[in-house]
Amino acid sequence: MEQIGVLGECMDSGLADYQPWYESYPPPLVPIDEDRLLIGSGDRITATVVALPDDRFRMVLVDNTTHLSFTTVQTVAGVGDTDAAILIEAPHRQGYSLASFTPIHFSSCEVDGRPITAFSPRGSDIIIGGVAKTATSDLSEAGDGFTVSSQP
Repeated sequence: MEQIGVLGECMDSGLADYQPWYESYPPPLVPIDEDRLLIGSGDRITATVVALPDDRFRMVLVDNTTHLSFTTVQTVAGVGDTDAAILIEAPHRQGYSLASFTPIHFSSCEVDGRPITAFSPRGSDIIIGGVAKTATSDLSEAGDGFTVSSQP
């Protein structure tokens, strides 16, 4: 699994901290040094993963607000079929919960250069203890975007 993104955490102070990262699973995620790419609240981000020849993947994270970017090429032997996911994940660490957040708008979402609607995508929400913590909108009219909102 090759992925790149931003981890957002609500600190004890009530402020958010954003940590960019990439991962070529099974090794653990690799934090991107904030000296190379500092993400702030409200920044507009573009994340791209591209399969290259010879079991290589190029992963790019661009902060469109600051015009800074990070690129890495990783080799992952034996990759077979590929899937794509555009998501917000619930915390996986013990004792952490999903903080409330302003709606997150995903736009210009493509797979192999085609809008995601071409692949019959399915949305799902984060459910914790039987309670929906997010609400995912229908696809945009263009079929290439959606919004995820926090639920109380």
